[in-house]
Amino acid sequence: MFRRRCFRFHLAYLLLLFAGVMLLPVIAAADSAPAGESSHHASATWLVLGLIVLFILGLVQSARTYFLARRMIRHQIDAPKPSLDQIQTLARAQGRALPLIVIMVPARDESAVIHNTLQRLGELDYPRDRFAVVVITDARERPSRNGLITKAIAEQIAARWNATLEAPFVHVVDVPECYSGRFGDASPTCARSTKGRALNYALQYIQQDARLSTADMLGVLDADGRMHRHALREVAHLVLAKNERLVQGPVFQISNLPEVGLMGKAAGIELSIYHLSTLSRQLMSGRDTARFLAGTNYFIKPSLMVEVGGWDDTALVEDAELGLRLYLQKRVKPAWLSCHEVEQTPPDCATYLRQRQRWALGHFQLLPIIARSNLPWFSKLRLRAKVLHSIFMCPFDVGLPIVSWVALFAGWAAEIPTELRWVMLALMIGSIFVWDYFGRGARMLNRYATVQMSRGQSWWLSLQFILAMPWLMALQAWPRMAAFFKYATGSCNQEWKKTTRTIERPVPLTEASENDVSGLLEDAASMDHIYG
Repeated sequence: MFRRRCFRFHLAYLLLLFAGVMLLPVIAAADSAPAGESSHHASATWLVLGLIVLFILGLVQSARTYFLARRMIRHQIDAPKPSLDQIQTLARAQGRALPLIVIMVPARDESAVIHNTLQRLGELDYPRDRFAVVVITDARERPSRNGLITKAIAEQIAARWNATLEAPFVHVVDVPECYSGRFGDASPTCARSTKGRALNYALQYIQQDARLSTADMLGVLDADGRMHRHALREVAHLVLAKNERLVQGPVFQISNLPEVGLMGKAAGIELSIYHLSTLSRQLMSGRDTARFLAGTNYFIKPSLMVEVGGWDDTALVEDAELGLRLYLQKRVKPAWLSCHEVEQTPPDCATYLRQRQRWALGHFQLLPIIARSNLPWFSKLRLRAKVLHSIFMCPFDVGLPIVSWVALFAGWAAEIPTELRWVMLALMIGSIFVWDYFGRGARMLNRYATVQMSRGQSWWLSLQFILAMPWLMALQAWPRMAAFFKYATGSCNQEWKKTTRTIERPVPLTEASENDVSGLLEDAASMDHIYG
């Protein structure tokens, strides 16, 4: 912690020193300028100097994000995970069995992906009798265009799977049409379908089941998620070795990159790099502050979930709200889980804008909660800054490149010393590193993608990203600015809308899981013609 603070201090000092050195020739030139010189040139000169400083900060931040992500991949994502022997040794030393883990999969309108998700969950490297899956469907779901319903697919797989096992492995829980959405409330009242509502109903089901109620950890996985094969081993190790009650792993939205457009690719890469560089650093730091959850690939102790009253069924981002509430009520913050999850990115621009606007609105809804909390004023200020950071950065992300090119072609730099013109040229060339943000991220994440790109394809994609960068920056800023405007004007839309999925073709099981689950290959073959 001390070294990181020293590094930040020295970096800020060097940047200020460099800016001061650049200002010296300008001040000297201003002193020697004729008295009648136009103030227009002076204003333009100061504006160019401001752009130079901002460009330096942008380059430093972009490089810092990239190298943090690379370092996290090298030292965390690709690091060896705890072996099953290590976990069993820890459990025997404590005189207990391996932790029982229940994975909850909210799956309303998920007929396009649920088949593959269940198959991959069956391939997790953890004893079959020490984990279970609860698929949460909704009675309000209507058949898809192919005539498929999530519940029917899940029940078909569960019946084949459970027939060969002593205890049920896959549980299919259907949320009734009239359910209040609140944990512990059995009144038959109707509430809108949300992820929090589904999770609360499943939590009640788990509490009433003789075996599932003894679970040590509950996991939440999106219906299109592909959990790391060794994730449960690492979760069990964190429970046994450190008695962790809440853990969060990174999410890579890259599973459908070949099937989506440029905007969808950029959205998935942006979120993945954020989880590698920012979220990971926050979770691994020892700072005592609230941390927002990511909505999937997190695990929580069931008793802790019951103590805080379940999920908020009215929240647009129930994950972030839960992370904040856990800290405010229990002073619990998530620990870092190095096993990543791979899932889909929004398939088109409209879906992206709708999803990101909902996320932004949901985070704005946390501002009154932060204001009413008993946190110190500095902690409140820090949390508010975390929520509003992306909004304040939007004008810089979109406006800075535009103003810079305008300054270049309008000749605003005509009055500055020649040395600074060379600095400007070097920064313009160096900005290619920033403009290749998405292409660089795609190459970094390529090894984790379902379908990997060739070297030629990756560089062609980088070129497309560079050419489309102004458009991509504007589109990324739009949902955040729109959400801020709605929140500021009191016109927030409380409707919770699902993210559209890319249809996945059923995949065959691996040889390892064929021995455990008879009949699923036949399921895949029989449904293959339906998915097309």
